[in-house]
Amino acid sequence: MKIIPETIYAGEFILAPGVSDDGLPDISIHSQHGKVFVATILTKDIPKWINEQEKSTGLLDAELMAFWVGHMGNPSADDMLLFWRWRFVECWRHYQTEKEGRPVFTHEANGTLHVLPMYPRAMRFAVASHLEGAMIEHLGAEEGIKAALTMYAHMVAPPNTDQWLTTMGIEATERLKLVFFEAVDHLANGTFEAEAFH
Repeated sequence: MKIIPETIYAGEFILAPGVSDDGLPDISIHSQHGKVFVATILTKDIPKWINEQEKSTGLLDAELMAFWVGHMGNPSADDMLLFWRWRFVECWRHYQTEKEGRPVFTHEANGTLHVLPMYPRAMRFAVASHLEGAMIEHLGAEEGIKAALTMYAHMVAPPNTDQWLTTMGIEATERLKLVFFEAVDHLANGTFEAEAFH
């Protein structure tokens, strides 16, 4: 008989581990101290669910990911990419919040300070496209995924430090930031070529 873990309390959220009708481990989420049902998610689908959320709920996301890590046993490479992508973007948002007072990018061009908000879902998509995509394109799927996982692990600061990102992580975020502002500049000036939108 499988033992179901105890209920987890995370701020206003209550996480109740359980078992689905198909006998798979799941977790039910309630907000407002148990008054509002949010979702029931199969444990194996936690990274995917978090990745699809438009807004970050830091404490909830962290508790769910910790639960997932502790209960998955042997996650797939794709699951690990979802986990590390989430972890990197969360650390990046915390780093920017400490630096700017809120999760935004700033970039000065021609004497004008530009500010872009950091939307977690969009950030994860961009990171997957630019970092993971480049590795997979150049090294092939299997080796590219391994390289991307190694890269993420080297960009996120260890938990026992007071940093969010390593020097490598900070350098990567600065380069990505420039890519984002360049894209915004192209959109603002109408300089994207038509072929880019098919």
